[in-house]
Amino acid sequence: MTEHSPQEKGSHADVPASIREPQLRLLGEAFDALRDAVYFVDEQGDFFYVNAEACRVLGYSREGMLRMGIPDIDPEFSMEEWRKRWRDHEFQGHLVETRHRRSDGSTFPVEVHATAFRFGEISLAIGVARDISERTRVQQEHRTHLRFFENMDRVNAVIQGTGNLEQMMREVLDMTLEVFDCDRAFLVHPCDPAATSWRVPMERTRPEF
Repeated sequence: MTEHSPQEKGSHADVPASIREPQLRLLGEAFDALRDAVYFVDEQGDFFYVNAEACRVLGYSREGMLRMGIPDIDPEFSMEEWRKRWRDHEFQGHLVETRHRRSDGSTFPVEVHATAFRFGEISLAIGVARDISERTRVQQEHRTHLRFFENMDRVNAVIQGTGNLEQMMREVLDMTLEVFDCDRAFLVHPCDPAATSWRVPMERTRPEF
């Protein structure tokens, strides 16, 4: 629940029609052609304009979004935080990674580039938001692979570091406990899913087990 509900918000009636109508029609045609979500936000954190992509990715109508503000779509960004950043002039070329919330409550990672500017007699900030879900997935996958190979290097160092088989197996199992943050690790012989029987030649557990 945000600081104010969309129904309680105005529709920028204080902006002169001579400023509001012609320029916004031109901006609408230009920004609706973009594949990034575009938001014009006023000093209070309310949406002054949103493009078609913003409505599409969040699942709202344009009329509905113009009764909303930043906290309605960004669960990590309160109205107090918006006002503080506005007072501190933090919107010149500001780039931030955050999460936006769709109308169904689901969230997704975005990269937002924000810049403040004057529009006639009023001050606004324009935010251009790009969905970085795929980039985030690829980065996470890369980190996972990197950790895997780093851990394999550690295991290999343990194996090569001693000629004592029992000590080597014990140290490998201890490392397994650490890497996977698990309670128990053991060796199974034979390593054959089709085997009719198997045994556990060595097992290591956390002290409490």
